[in-house]
Amino acid sequence: MSPLAPLAISAENAVGLGVALVLLAFVVCALLFPERF
Repeated sequence: MSPLAPLAISAENAVGLGVALVLLAFVVCALLFPERF
């Protein structure tokens, strides 16, 4: 187990969280402004 393993795991979690936030923001915008989609 390398010392960088926890860093890699947290980086993957950050990427996953970022993608989830972008998708959530897109859904909220689609619901609030349906005429733009």
